[in-house]
Amino acid sequence: MFNRKPIIEFFSVDPAFDHVAKPGNSRKFFPDWIKRLKMTSKISGGQRLPPDIQELDTVRKCAPFLDVMRAGYIIPAPADMWFKITNNGGAYSTDYRSNLNIGGNPVDLVSEHVPEQLGSEHTFGKLALKFNNPWIIKTRPGYSCLFTSPFNHGNKYFECFSGVVDTDNYGNIINFPFRILNADNKDTWEFTIKRGDPLVQIIPFKRSDVYGKIKVTKASAKQWAKLNCDNDLVAGNFSWYREKINENKITLEK
Repeated sequence: MFNRKPIIEFFSVDPAFDHVAKPGNSRKFFPDWIKRLKMTSKISGGQRLPPDIQELDTVRKCAPFLDVMRAGYIIPAPADMWFKITNNGGAYSTDYRSNLNIGGNPVDLVSEHVPEQLGSEHTFGKLALKFNNPWIIKTRPGYSCLFTSPFNHGNKYFECFSGVVDTDNYGNIINFPFRILNADNKDTWEFTIKRGDPLVQIIPFKRSDVYGKIKVTKASAKQWAKLNCDNDLVAGNFSWYREKINENKITLEK
């Protein structure tokens, strides 16, 4: 059988290949909170629900919520990184166990952008930093990659900016700009990103499918009938989409 080239490949340029955390399928990097989450949760009150409903399904049963977390691939932190943020997010210091080795040159795990590059009207915070990346990323001809913060992970400390790179034609290292989050509204705080923690989610896509024309029109009678039918099926079984429509994504990992 003819073996097609993978849609995406990762090539290490760090001689310490055996010691750097490796990219992998996104499903392998689910956060601990969702692994601990039960399938149902008791209702605490206040919701506009019939009085006989005592509990509801959690997002642990929500296929769309989970599928976007499974989509694509994750590049994890290559080593432990410690951050101390001061001046209400305006200054930082950092430390890590090791540097990257890119082409024989030592490279810090974190570098920075000039905040003015974001202009004066943004709401991204006072710091614009960057995770330096030890991986060359290549895709099939015609395929680009969306780089974004891992979907639905609930990270409270940092958020990568989203971007698209034409990785079929670009052979250089792609680094990942990010901003510091201050979810607890503190003046000074510390956090650690552990080796193997997810940094960025990567979703390859075919450019001609995403940047093409669209069609906007009224629904047909057949589409209305399908809508009403699916509406009835969902109303009778809240798990209908997950059980009858949703495809098992793990079987696609070939």
